[in-house]
Amino acid sequence: MSVGFIYTYLGLVLFLTGANIGFMPAGRLIGAKIAESNFSFLLVPIGMLMGYFVVSAESAVNSLKRQISEITQGSISQKSVALALSIGVSVSVGISMLRVLTGIPIMPFLIAGYMAPLITIQLLSVHERSKRADHGRCEQRFQVNFSCKRNNLCSTYRKSI
Repeated sequence: MSVGFIYTYLGLVLFLTGANIGFMPAGRLIGAKIAESNFSFLLVPIGMLMGYFVVSAESAVNSLKRQISEITQGSISQKSVALALSIGVSVSVGISMLRVLTGIPIMPFLIAGYMAPLITIQLLSVHERSKRADHGRCEQRFQVNFSCKRNNLCSTYRKSI
């Protein structure tokens, strides 16, 4: 176990060192040149495109897509998960680039970003509770269930008591 930990640690150190030495200066230089030019407005769409495609290429996202599809038995497709994640990251990167260019404070974005899911969860939970209450009343009226096979089609009939 300790050998695997050492290999993992060394690999992470080498990867992050290579990224900091190789990619970060190049990214800073390209970003600074674009921001200083008359085409600084291009930072937002370029950042959004990069965010979209980085998520599309991420191997962990492929595993996540597969797991969500398996757990939901295909009701949430892998394409919809990939599209939602890619669009979400793209919009987030676009907002952050806009913040860099304009100096807009981040707090309104954070508040809106946290409030939207909380409000959505509350609305969905109220809807689910009302559906369960209706289902309970339905189950009280129809207590006997039996199946019937006719013309190789199986359908369920409920008999009222």
